[in-house]
Amino acid sequence: MNKMYKVLYFLISFLMLLGCSNSQEKFTSITGAYTFQLVKEGEGEEVKDGEFIIANLTVVDANDSIWFERDVTTSPVVFKKDEVAWKEGRAGFNEIFNNVKVKDSITFTITPTDFFVKALQMDVPPGIDTTVALIFQCGIEKILSEMEFEAYRGEQMAKARQQEMADRQGQIEAEAVVIKAYLEENNLEAQQSESGVFYIIHQEGEGPRATSGQRVTANYSGYLLDGTCFDSSIETVAREKGVFMEGRDYAPFAFTIDQDRVIGGWHEGFKLLNKGAKATLYIPSALGYGDQGSPPVIPPSSPLIFEVELVNLE
Repeated sequence: MNKMYKVLYFLISFLMLLGCSNSQEKFTSITGAYTFQLVKEGEGEEVKDGEFIIANLTVVDANDSIWFERDVTTSPVVFKKDEVAWKEGRAGFNEIFNNVKVKDSITFTITPTDFFVKALQMDVPPGIDTTVALIFQCGIEKILSEMEFEAYRGEQMAKARQQEMADRQGQIEAEAVVIKAYLEENNLEAQQSESGVFYIIHQEGEGPRATSGQRVTANYSGYLLDGTCFDSSIETVAREKGVFMEGRDYAPFAFTIDQDRVIGGWHEGFKLLNKGAKATLYIPSALGYGDQGSPPVIPPSSPLIFEVELVNLE
């Protein structure tokens, strides 16, 4: 923790204590296993059995090192009040929050041994200094019924998807420049879909294009931009490119669009094709294997080329 952060941290903590309407009395949890302080009292009714608590949580040790930090705007701590489990001591330190209200602020100190062994029911990880206490600071932001929580979770998931799409779009736009340069260098003319997949249709098929929920069967061969073949469903191609695997059943691959776990570029790319179509798909890594790649054959942040044939469409 840098010096400025320490100053701000302790200043904020001090101001919170000054603004506290209670006397910093220590309380015990529902089973008496933990002690805590109510730093600031909130408002409204206490949490009821079955309701969900949405909270901020920061964990620091006595040496001012941050162990854990979660904020409701990005990654809230969420747990459900389970009165039976809490009374029986089966919920770790969650039982501390038995009677919290919205905007309550709570702090408590616990040894690493008690935290890992008692609260998490696991061994203390190697390298942890068990003599340095952990300080938990938790602010209760929302208390929600089960129905309200389902709506809240939907909103959070939508926000996460929007952020993911924004991050992905930036990567797609950056790699579009790379793909366009590759196409220009190789005198290729490709179209670009709205999602960011570049494609060249070499042979039109018959009937309507594939749509979400349809099962497609396809032959494919996958390449990096440098021409390295990393996979093929066609045995002759696999042997020619040096990626043949003994015992593999070489046959067209089947998957359901927008349902099965294949890369996003396939879900998008095959919607551009109809039965019998042959095409080449140029897929940004954000719609492929992302910044992790698929070691050892696909490096991180690698645009991919797939030569494909849509064999069947159900």
